[in-house]
Amino acid sequence: MEEESHNPIELLRQKAEDVGLSVRMVSGMMTGVSDSLGHVVGELTGFERAIEKVHHSSKTLGSEMGSLVALARKVDGVLQLIEHIAMQTRVLSLNATLEAARAGEAGRGFKVVASSVKELAKQTNEATGEIRTALSGILVAAEHATGQGVELNGSIEAVRSVTRGMVDQLQEQSQVAVAAAKYVDEAASGVDSIAEALSRAAPSQLPSQPLEVQSSPEEGETSCH
Repeated sequence: MEEESHNPIELLRQKAEDVGLSVRMVSGMMTGVSDSLGHVVGELTGFERAIEKVHHSSKTLGSEMGSLVALARKVDGVLQLIEHIAMQTRVLSLNATLEAARAGEAGRGFKVVASSVKELAKQTNEATGEIRTALSGILVAAEHATGQGVELNGSIEAVRSVTRGMVDQLQEQSQVAVAAAKYVDEAASGVDSIAEALSRAAPSQLPSQPLEVQSSPEEGETSCH
């Protein structure tokens, strides 16, 4: 059998090409990781914008609820004033009724007016009480909604903080992956240069003359015959 020759430089060149392929495979993987991280960052950024909108709406709602609570308290103050006036009116109408009774026949017309004023004061007081009851329900609901809004804002703020941290970390990792892929590409180019140099050097290292095969003495004697 013919013995196969092995050129060390050719073997090195092949090894360099294998290393170059492996390095480029790693570079492709790093690029894929960077692309995936970029996609995730994009999704999280969109989620962050949605959270920001919800946070803005929640703050606006909380502000409006706060205004509603303030208005309800002002109305409650007005109702208190109306109730006080109604009570004073009833007292005055009662006094007028007593004075009309003392006046006898001359005070009969004034007594009718006083009774009407007393009845009006009573109706005003009853209506004010109904308004106060409804207003109290609105006030309690508005204050409860304001408290819930504050808690919701706190939760949204916490989610925003976590999301922002995740986006920052993923962006940093993506940048690292891009930089790593760049360095790996440079390393692959260097390995390719080495392989190319070895490829050019390999032919010059091959024997320029074929190796002479010396015949054995027995073969010489045979040829003489």
